[in-house]
Amino acid sequence: MQIGEGAVIAARTGIPCVSDFRPADLAVGGQGAPLVPFTEYLLYREPDRTLLLQNIGGIGNVTVIPAGCGPEDVYAFDTGPGNMLIDGVASLVTGGALAMDAGGALAARGRVSETLLGELRQDAYYAMPVPKSTGRERFGADYVERIVRRGRELGLSDADLTATVTRLTAWSIGDAYDRFIAGRHAADLMIVGGGGSYNPVLMRDLAAEMAARGVAVATQEAVGGSSDAKEAIAFALLADYAMARQPANLPAATGAARPVVLGKISY
Repeated sequence: MQIGEGAVIAARTGIPCVSDFRPADLAVGGQGAPLVPFTEYLLYREPDRTLLLQNIGGIGNVTVIPAGCGPEDVYAFDTGPGNMLIDGVASLVTGGALAMDAGGALAARGRVSETLLGELRQDAYYAMPVPKSTGRERFGADYVERIVRRGRELGLSDADLTATVTRLTAWSIGDAYDRFIAGRHAADLMIVGGGGSYNPVLMRDLAAEMAARGVAVATQEAVGGSSDAKEAIAFALLADYAMARQPANLPAATGAARPVVLGKISY
């Protein structure tokens, strides 16, 4: 679901508004996501290094930008849960007192349960072929409740549960690299953005996962970017392409049959 109606925004501001970017990709057989990879290709590609752009929002998603690539070489997919399980567990075990594990404070006090982690790794999503996307329909409230229930059976504390799902997010990103990227394009650097990049426990776990695979990890801020601004910049670029009537999806990322112009323009 998307919020905001382009016609209302255009009428109230007197400014042309581009909105509703996903349906055009869906209309040609794509999943309507992820859309940001096209803008990451424009902004980040390098001639000599293969980069991974890893976003950790509610869901984690990665864009692969091979060294010296063209747009047809870029591919992307959802790696699995990002902050969704971490936030969900933190909220449930505290009775809603916490909306998220701010700064990884709860996870930092816990110990990872290898038993629960091993069980969570078996979710079928991780082995599904790419391109693929996921969301709350798979990793939402019902899934969180099952995790907490199983954690209680294992005698885990609130902190242990949070530490375990934090480690799961880091593991899922490393696992996705092993399954779908490393054999095609060995990466030099992973640049991490999104809310998860502000969680030091998650970033520590992720850095360890990727170091074992020979891939350095940096945040958007470390390379001169901004996690807070990145997605706004991306959709401004997509809107610019819509106004110019230029395609802005990547079929290799969304599964669409062909490139199409994204967005609906309201005046």
